[in-house]
Amino acid sequence: MKFLSALALLFIVQISSANLSEHQPINPTDDGINLGSQGNKPMLSLFFLRGTGTNISFDGRYLAYVTEHENLSDPLTIDYIAHRYDKILNETTSSERLMKNSKKDGPSFSLIYFEDSTSQSILFTHDVVTNDGSSSTTHRYSFLTNEVSLYKPEVEVLWSVSPNGRFLKYDKDGTSYYFDKDSNEEKLVPVSYTLANGNVVNFQTSAAHGLDINDQGDLILQADHDSKDLLGSSRFYKYNVTSEIMLSVKDMLPSNYDINITKGTVHTALLSNNSQYITLPARNELGELVILLIDTISSVVVEHHVPFEVYGYGGLLPRLLTNTGIVQYVRSDTGSDGETGGTEFYLYDFIKNQVIERKLAMPEDQNFTEFQTILIDQISVEGNVAITYDVTMTLVSGEVDVETSLSWLNLASESENEISITPVDSVIDPYSNQVSQFSVDVSGTDIYGLDVNCNIASESLFVTEANYEDVFGSQNTTTLPLIYNANSIAAKETLIAPELSFTGAGSFVLADVIAEFTTENVEITCAAEILDENGQLLQAVSTSATILIDDGIHGGTGSVSGSLNIPGVTDLSGREVVLTIVGRQVTVITDETGHYEFEGLRDGDFTISLESDRYVQSCQAASVSGSSSVDLGSIELLAGDVNSDGSIGVADFMLVASRYRSIQGDGFYDSRGDFNADGTINIQDLLILDSNFGSTQCNPLPQ
Repeated sequence: MKFLSALALLFIVQISSANLSEHQPINPTDDGINLGSQGNKPMLSLFFLRGTGTNISFDGRYLAYVTEHENLSDPLTIDYIAHRYDKILNETTSSERLMKNSKKDGPSFSLIYFEDSTSQSILFTHDVVTNDGSSSTTHRYSFLTNEVSLYKPEVEVLWSVSPNGRFLKYDKDGTSYYFDKDSNEEKLVPVSYTLANGNVVNFQTSAAHGLDINDQGDLILQADHDSKDLLGSSRFYKYNVTSEIMLSVKDMLPSNYDINITKGTVHTALLSNNSQYITLPARNELGELVILLIDTISSVVVEHHVPFEVYGYGGLLPRLLTNTGIVQYVRSDTGSDGETGGTEFYLYDFIKNQVIERKLAMPEDQNFTEFQTILIDQISVEGNVAITYDVTMTLVSGEVDVETSLSWLNLASESENEISITPVDSVIDPYSNQVSQFSVDVSGTDIYGLDVNCNIASESLFVTEANYEDVFGSQNTTTLPLIYNANSIAAKETLIAPELSFTGAGSFVLADVIAEFTTENVEITCAAEILDENGQLLQAVSTSATILIDDGIHGGTGSVSGSLNIPGVTDLSGREVVLTIVGRQVTVITDETGHYEFEGLRDGDFTISLESDRYVQSCQAASVSGSSSVDLGSIELLAGDVNSDGSIGVADFMLVASRYRSIQGDGFYDSRGDFNADGTINIQDLLILDSNFGSTQCNPLPQ
């Protein structure tokens, strides 16, 4: 990173307002069933970061949340149910009662995260409050199988899961750890860092310590009170858990900013999921309260002057940051010197230079009777979809009654158009069916032409056919031939004047795909140009999709290897080795030395079978756990199975005897009986067969 006080460009952006689209209800039901409320969790959720009470998938399609329900046998306690809402299909999948017998009206909270980018399961930590105290446990729930299980029993609180599911950050035994699924490694989140001048910076070890971890394994660490003013120290550091590189955020800023701005309320810095942006509050050289956006790629720092102040022990807390430069801050203070305090949410788009919204979270008048507000709780990492809490507070006999409901909205303006990918199957099991489809869908207003290019970011999923759909109906169009190959699709269609422009939603292209036998998350993305009737580009967003291919074999970090040995044969290349588990198989080919290896295996008990023409099949067992590498060593195949019936017996002997003394080149010679491949069938071949007489092929091991 360049030293920005000398080289960075600094912009002060002006405020303009954005119009939000209409809020859409989450969890609509046709039969009137009430799936519960969010209870008191919003008041806790809205002062935490991502994952508290609700969560939103990477692409914004799925919304997860938790609702409260009175316990069926004890009305003084409540149970919790987890839900996943699909905003495209307008459907909700709900669990059974997962977390039970928490004290009614107790200050409980739920931390909920999608386990990975497929959004088929969640990980959640729940704090159960009883008369005897409280306790936290972390569980996994699958929306596919409706199964709940304890997840990492030693984990006390799961604070963060990266959107791609690779990294987890959690507490156990009062200490913060991160876990890398790819390497199967657990390590401590750093608690200190030694500067070049020898000063030691100690980091805060509270819940906010490296709270949010992203897909790159980056997180923000915060120096404690005694360390932040040390010579050479920064208040915040960007740390990567895989490379273990520590970067000072202070060194990314010009020297005229003060980032130690609050006395009481804890403030921090946030990092976008793609690691391009860092945001944090500061005061500029005029003492004005600002929020900053650091572009770590271009080294540009953008300043936005907020239209309010904080007083006394107040603070400005960054809460959300997207890959597209949208930030949400919470201003919270009690006021001082005759100034009115308050709690409000401030949402700003740095790229568009727009204030998206500014909302009070609590009534300013302490003698209120009713207060209503709608607050954004979560935003997808791409900044296209948000979850909102619709909050109504009513003062009854001195007590505040809170009613909440959830909605979602597109953060784009109503006139914005969208190209999205909709898979028929979000999870493909190749053993059940390798074939699936996805559609390229369009929605918006005043659309006259479409030019779309889509790519599949893996060779494990490939297109076999693609065709135009009738998005423009019976109207006259100019349509270019649809071009596709295994990993890309290019389609272009334009209405012909004086046809009317298209407004609405529909399918533009439908593609057939086939999945390989592997386990992998495959992302499908599209770049699109949408034109109006004058040929002008319309504002558009593209929403990608992720398909999980799961063959039931791969998806782990284990491996099985070995080597094939056939006496008298020097070139052992091209021989098939088959690995089997619960009826599922995958095949590799040996190299010239006979070596083979199966990689990326998940935990399980496998059977490895080796065979070749004229040889009895051999089977070996291997048990894989974690990152274990199982070496089966050298396996010798037994020669003599001339007729390939799985055993070496009389029929094989008779065939060899009938070709006895034949030489390669005459019509009587049969290579199947020449076991030592010396060009003649003689006594040596009979001796080889005799030594292996009675051998039979292996039987599959019980699974």
